[in-house]
Amino acid sequence: MINNPSTNLLRVILIGVGITWGLGITIVPLLLQTGIYPMPFTFWQALISGIVLSIGIVWRHKRLPLGPRYILFFAVMALVNPSRRPQGS
Repeated sequence: MINNPSTNLLRVILIGVGITWGLGITIVPLLLQTGIYPMPFTFWQALISGIVLSIGIVWRHKRLPLGPRYILFFAVMALVNPSRRPQGS
């Protein structure tokens, strides 16, 4: 394993983004109790996470893979995403 400081920083950022994304599910009931709607929270959480991950991609001088296999994978993940399910399912 390479102990490059920039790689370690990106790992820490990725773990932080994953933790905040995962905590979003547990935070929504608390938001509802305080009168905050979960949709704006989810929007900003996804937007900020996407920006942070995009900065990591640009920083490493990598391109987002957009080959046919990746597009199919992204489409399947979008279709089976649990956040798209209606309430009560």
